[in-house]
Amino acid sequence: MKEILEIVKNTSIELIVLTVLIYFLKIYLEKRIERLGNRLADIGKVSLDLKKSLRNEEREELLGFRVAVEKWEYFLQTLLYDFTMLSPSKANILQFYKEDKQLFLDVRIAAVKVITYLRNKDLELKLIPALASPRPPAGEGSGVRLVPSTSSSPIRPSM
Repeated sequence: MKEILEIVKNTSIELIVLTVLIYFLKIYLEKRIERLGNRLADIGKVSLDLKKSLRNEEREELLGFRVAVEKWEYFLQTLLYDFTMLSPSKANILQFYKEDKQLFLDVRIAAVKVITYLRNKDLELKLIPALASPRPPAGEGSGVRLVPSTSSSPIRPSM
């Protein structure tokens, strides 16, 4: 301790003040860097939380798409059976058409959401035409038309 006092006595006041100022500057800079590091860690944590929530939303949209496709597929698989089991007085294809139209719309909307979340151009180029393939282009008929025939069935596929 005596040695430190001896050094301080022999040193000029300007040098002592400069040393104290440098020491306080060092402390200030360390605190500033620590706060900056904490802020970067907080930003990283928020970014990670945001990515997790986006993944959850993507997962929900993918699940919604899968469910919409399954509902539509089940409807198409059971359509013929359900229609033939109706009594002739209640057999109205319009009801089935409306339900099919709504289910198909749900599938299309879910596909757009999935494509938007995944941001995959290849997927978009493959998925949209694949969904449209069971359907004729807008403005055309269903591919089945009623024509007079000598056969037992009045429905014949159009060529």
